[in-house]
Amino acid sequence: MGWDRAEPRRAGPDWIVIYREVGEELLQRGRAEAEGKDGR
Repeated sequence: MGWDRAEPRRAGPDWIVIYREVGEELLQRGRAEAEGKDGR
């Protein structure tokens, strides 16, 4: 009925998992950059 393309129930969990993975990577990069700046 047009809702097949936009299914919040299926898309929800998927983008949440991806968001968590990306968030963890950003946190690790931020910590590494912070340590690098402090090292200088």
